[in-house]
Amino acid sequence: RPLRLSALLAVCLMFASFFATAHISRDVLERLPRLEDEFAYLYQARIFARLQAWVPREEPVKVFWQPFVLQPEATPDGTYRRFGKYIPGWPPALTPGVWTGQPWVVNAFLGMLSVGLLYRLGREAFDEWVGLVAALLLAISPMTLILNATLMSHTWAMLCALVFTYSYWRVLKQGAGRWRWAALGGAAIGAVLITRPLTAAAIGVPVALHALIT
Repeated sequence: RPLRLSALLAVCLMFASFFATAHISRDVLERLPRLEDEFAYLYQARIFARLQAWVPREEPVKVFWQPFVLQPEATPDGTYRRFGKYIPGWPPALTPGVWTGQPWVVNAFLGMLSVGLLYRLGREAFDEWVGLVAALLLAISPMTLILNATLMSHTWAMLCALVFTYSYWRVLKQGAGRWRWAALGGAAIGAVLITRPLTAAAIGVPVALHALIT
């Protein structure tokens, strides 16, 4: 099958998104966590990178206090723990960035994949130029680019939501093999649920209602 012009342009948009994110991350945000949320996510990702769920609490507690990092009282066995407060959906995905020493790359790569997947969804649901315009709007969205340059969970949730939506589309359109897409979609909405629960509800409930009706 000959390479479609729209597909080639979509690939260009994917790389444009990645390099724009890299620029903002380096030259605007200096590749540092700027929000308490980012610090907590990165802290927990570093804990997961050590194949642990928590680390021992440092003393004195007030000296080592950080926003959104929990230091609860001792457990019944006398253990003092320290860990991030957020549910563990995004930190495991951020862990490969910790291993490579470049956490910013994770969201940049996920944002790049989101542009490509949105193109694919738009092309199959409508036509290739609808998919290309949708990919373009995502690739140049200021809010998306800024969030892609942070260590926040929005980009991961966006990609998982797109995977869920695309999987459901394939379930509706595909005969044999639809259970593989159903399993992928279930895993994707599950990932959104343990990352941003309200987002998962906003996306999953309408799809569930549509599935029940159809």
